[in-house]
Amino acid sequence: MSDLCPFDVTPLATPRVINNLPVYSLNYTNQDYNSIKNRVIELLKTNYGENFNDINEASLAMMLIECWAGMADMLSFKIDQLANEFFIDTVTELENAFRIAKLVGYKPIPPLPAKAMFVATVNHVYSQDLFLKTPITLDLEESGLDVTYELFAADANNNPVFDTDIVIPAGSLFTEHIVGVEGITRTYSYKSDGRANQIFTLPNENAFFGSVRVVVNGLLWEQVEYFTESKQKPEYMLEYNAYYKPSIIFGDNKAGLIPTQSSDILVKFRVPTMMTAEIISGAFNEKAFTSLEGISDNIVVNLKNFTKSEHGYPGDSINDIRKKLPAYVRTQNRAVTGADYKFLTDSFASPYDGVIGKSSIVLRNHGCAGNIIDVIVLAKTGSHRLIKASDTLKASLVEFLTNRKMFTDYLCVKDGAIVSADIKINAFLNKNYKKFEREIKSKITEILEMYFDLSNWEFGQPLKEKDLIKYLSSVKEVKQFDISFSTNLGVEYNSKGVENVIPVKYNEVIRPDNIEINFSYGDE
Repeated sequence: MSDLCPFDVTPLATPRVINNLPVYSLNYTNQDYNSIKNRVIELLKTNYGENFNDINEASLAMMLIECWAGMADMLSFKIDQLANEFFIDTVTELENAFRIAKLVGYKPIPPLPAKAMFVATVNHVYSQDLFLKTPITLDLEESGLDVTYELFAADANNNPVFDTDIVIPAGSLFTEHIVGVEGITRTYSYKSDGRANQIFTLPNENAFFGSVRVVVNGLLWEQVEYFTESKQKPEYMLEYNAYYKPSIIFGDNKAGLIPTQSSDILVKFRVPTMMTAEIISGAFNEKAFTSLEGISDNIVVNLKNFTKSEHGYPGDSINDIRKKLPAYVRTQNRAVTGADYKFLTDSFASPYDGVIGKSSIVLRNHGCAGNIIDVIVLAKTGSHRLIKASDTLKASLVEFLTNRKMFTDYLCVKDGAIVSADIKINAFLNKNYKKFEREIKSKITEILEMYFDLSNWEFGQPLKEKDLIKYLSSVKEVKQFDISFSTNLGVEYNSKGVENVIPVKYNEVIRPDNIEINFSYGDE
């Protein structure tokens, strides 16, 4: 570790989390059918007095009033709905959220596959290399659902190397340079018509991030963010729709080459079988077969995953886009302030090493270290779990931030620490509620899930009993809550005349582990 990046530092400051001002949906209240109908009747009575008394439900006047109220009700609802869809804070349709994001150049993170490392073993040592064609497809039933992993040769960073055989070296019984990634490879063929700006939309949804490869007449073309205008190059752009279905976009011979007419375009990409399916170590124990010149029988190769799978991510949801988009606009794709660094870090993903789940940016309490930025990170796996970020993910993050930072800043990317909290809740109720215990427990569990949602927690944020009780106060059936905490550090926190709080350091974040809910009953 560099002397400029010690394990522990004394923080001067961390950027505050910028919360957007609340924006409320346009209210449909008082614009519904009955409200409009009653207002029209009152208006007629006010303007015409006793001259209008034909308010019988079977009258022609009432029929006209009800027709008008029905149309006004529908138009009012549609106008409010359309207005809400124009703003990122109130948008409810994923397609509209993507349109708003595209308007300002923000690209949500597509799905990432879960990844595990495999070992291939044979029963005898051979004098020649053994080759296994890739991908090797393995199926597994997980939680009642079928999940598929594909095995590839692994590079130095344990990422898949496509179109390369897995090799068991001569004189060896095994190789561990195998990576298994969730999903299936799809291949589609197209023909170029020679026109500029051709677009090919792939038929499957949920293509994995970084999995698309385009081969034109046998040559692998490069995927780019923007076409190179100074020189015509074999490159293409990739765009995802709201369901992460990708489209391939070619250039016009001014910015990006046009595939010549009748060129063979081969597109390979990977799609999920069970989104973010994660498996335990040893879940796969399968066999594959290969052959060797001079040996008549097939050679049996045993395949087993020696690590659990991690780093799967289902892709940004509409809530993720709502949260990230305003920060993206403020940051403008450069890192100047601590808040800029935090947004760029929180929105970073690597195709096979995961996505950053939580970060903190720390400025040091030393004048001579004013330009050193400590970036504390944890990776996300699945939808809600935090894990230690891999070295390759951190290295990719450094490269990403280096291209956007002030040139005088020095980056130190470090691992955050997870403080696992066991929570014991005792709820006091009237004995008349005993028959509703299951429903009340379900309600409490749902509230706890919302309270401990990752979006509500940051590094250095303590867990306070009073805050949790305030959150649980919406469960009106419970008269009183008694809550105690314990952590993976072996410390217990009980409310005995003092405030019940789990304190954490600047580089620690609290996550719930075991939650126990008990009930006590009384007469009152």
